[in-house]
Amino acid sequence: MPFSIHPVLPTDAQAWVELQFDAFASDPLSPMLYPVPASTSIRKWSADQLRQGWGMNPLERRLKIVDDETGDMVAVALWFFVPARELKKGEGKGEEVDVVPPQPKMEYHEEYVKEAWDQLMGSAWRTRHEIMGGKAYIFLCDLLTLPKYCRQGAATLLLKWGLHQATEANLPVYLTASPSGLPLYTKHNFRSVRKVPIYRPLNSTTVLQVNTGMILDAPHPSSPPTVSPADAGKFFLEPVTQEADFHKMAKIESLAFTEDLVIPLCFPPDPENQGLQHRGAELFKDHSTDPTTRYAKATDLSTGEIVAWAEWKFYDSPRTEPYTPIEEDYGPTANGALCNYFFGALDQQRHNYMKGKTHCLLTVLATLPEYQRKGIGSQLLRRGLEEADEKGYESWINASPQGLELYKRHGWEEVGFVDINIGEWGGKEGIIDRTVGLVRKPKMKS
Repeated sequence: MPFSIHPVLPTDAQAWVELQFDAFASDPLSPMLYPVPASTSIRKWSADQLRQGWGMNPLERRLKIVDDETGDMVAVALWFFVPARELKKGEGKGEEVDVVPPQPKMEYHEEYVKEAWDQLMGSAWRTRHEIMGGKAYIFLCDLLTLPKYCRQGAATLLLKWGLHQATEANLPVYLTASPSGLPLYTKHNFRSVRKVPIYRPLNSTTVLQVNTGMILDAPHPSSPPTVSPADAGKFFLEPVTQEADFHKMAKIESLAFTEDLVIPLCFPPDPENQGLQHRGAELFKDHSTDPTTRYAKATDLSTGEIVAWAEWKFYDSPRTEPYTPIEEDYGPTANGALCNYFFGALDQQRHNYMKGKTHCLLTVLATLPEYQRKGIGSQLLRRGLEEADEKGYESWINASPQGLELYKRHGWEEVGFVDINIGEWGGKEGIIDRTVGLVRKPKMKS
């Protein structure tokens, strides 16, 4: 059965809640916490709470597994990337001791059994903080699968995503395993560190279930994390397929290049967004009709919003005939003459250099200003370069001076440039803007 992994979006709130209650329907703990089956009122209230709090915790990462045949959400994971915290000094002792931080206040639906929730969640909170102390780590809070999809690999896909982030950031992973989940985590090299008994009725000595606190150690425990937990695993990269996303990408592109000297002259201010609508439609058209084109987006997992994207073109059958300028339609508000002059010159430079060779072209790499210099551009670059290396293709990029260092770090080398006097096109007089052509040779597999 084909599965794919995706970020959870605010529009998924109700589906997330439905899956959560359905996954716990037969769990022996559920009747302690709320009437089973969960009522429509509880489900609606829970979804509303989720929506209201969406994006407020920057350490949160939500992911889902989708059945590609039906489009249904079949499994979910909730991760927290927890930063290190200072240990407090024990009163009158002088030495550092760990004081468990206060648990955030929880809101309860009227049908919830508040005392049971407080005891269960409080015990889990204390246990985790006692075990992990003040160190930075990744916490797998929830890993849930619809019953009919259990043992088909959906949970493993979600788990492997988090373990990859832990490896990349050199962070340990903590979780509390139920008896049914214990084999999966043991298989992935988690070790048991504490038994966590659950009692029923509350405050009795009758054990209903014994959960297990488990840790997967960091790859290099004696070394510090390579990435701050606040930044680790924050952005999810995937292909772009939905038409609405292409219109969001057009907006991101316009914001990303506001400081460029040429692009704002090509695409002047557009109060009615006619140009953005045209650009979004053109991007979607290319996605639908141009087999050379690949689009990838980066989503901030703490908000579910697209924050960066890239467009690559892979020319398996490039032009071999002499370059001939083509008049393009850049939209109703664009400076068509400047666009055709500028982009035509860039295209001609690439065409003359490649001379009919198969190659790939990074046409756009756009990141929202507030997300720049966070490594997202490098992640999107690596995604395209992996395919270029696999094909053995050279890669071309037209770069502004501001982007040169990023591309050179990834192996591009300068091979040419295009200068434009922006004063001749309505810009500041006496300014020559240079766009540099760079080429990267493919990295061959050893």
